[in-house]
Amino acid sequence: MSDDFVSRLRLELREAAEREARRGPVRRAARTVRWDVASPPVLAATALIVAVLVAVAAGGALRGRDATPPVGTQPHVVAEATLVGTGGALEAGFGSVWAADNGTGEVLRVDPETRRVQARIRVGGQPTMRAAAGAIWATAEGRLTKIDPATNRVAARIDLRLTPRQPADAVPGRGVLWVITPLELLAVDPRGDEVTRRIPIARAGFQAASYTFDAGAIYVGRPDGVLLTFDTRTGARTSRVRVGLDAFLMAAADGRLLAATANGVAAIDPSSGRVVWQRDIGAQRVNTTTITGDGGLWVHGTDARTGRDRLWRMDARDGRVTGSLGLREFGVTGFAAVGDDVWTVSPPGRLVVVR
Repeated sequence: MSDDFVSRLRLELREAAEREARRGPVRRAARTVRWDVASPPVLAATALIVAVLVAVAAGGALRGRDATPPVGTQPHVVAEATLVGTGGALEAGFGSVWAADNGTGEVLRVDPETRRVQARIRVGGQPTMRAAAGAIWATAEGRLTKIDPATNRVAARIDLRLTPRQPADAVPGRGVLWVITPLELLAVDPRGDEVTRRIPIARAGFQAASYTFDAGAIYVGRPDGVLLTFDTRTGARTSRVRVGLDAFLMAAADGRLLAATANGVAAIDPSSGRVVWQRDIGAQRVNTTTITGDGGLWVHGTDARTGRDRLWRMDARDGRVTGSLGLREFGVTGFAAVGDDVWTVSPPGRLVVVR
């Protein structure tokens, strides 16, 4: 999964989780993501600081730090530049990188080799983006905007019947596009450009707190410890289990869900909720994750020892750390795998490309 997240949806999901968790035993909070639509004061103060309620659980999990990677495999910066005026979401697709400028409400099409802007498309708001069903889909201000990558023009604007501040994010499906909010899944016909179905995912006051997806399923975590799985073709709920760890879903890989914990990452079996492995990477908080084309799991977070942001490269199979890199830029609004590289954008709009 990561971002993605970061887009604005994950901030609202986390805030919902925090409100619920204040009534329970989970108390630890800290994390940064690109999804930020809390309130105007918060937007003005920071585009990324959010709360995620996490606690480290035992139960057969793999523990211990592994922060010393093999010699000669360290990640390194290959490019730095100012990409946008105000940092926003990133998405790779159709041979390009798509970057949101949260200051102008534009989506920029960027050449991944030269990093030059090829087109600017006005969508408004602070959009999250997804490449799916032959288009780039941007969600912002209660609507879904379809961008045709062949023309770099807006092909459709779909009213989602959401309030302008209600978070939403597009999720690719099989023959359908899904939009997830804290309360429901919306099925969108990518050919007819209309919402065809709404599926509730909240229950007894517990809204969605985090989510991720793969080709076959959408996974939704709630603050009551329930993990829901939905089929990406039909929207049918295929599983409901309880997770033995308080964590925030970030990505899916090799049939496992990767989730942020208080100081690292854990892998969860979605069919049982069992924690497969858990790794303390020495993070003060984990911000977001992505998976590169070569299968590497990359984690953006704040180093507990230095207080500075850092990237960790991990093996998604067992949580082993295979490399790390300290960053000069603070905060992350966009984080995406572009081939085997990782692109990260900070709130002031600075791009750092890591290989």
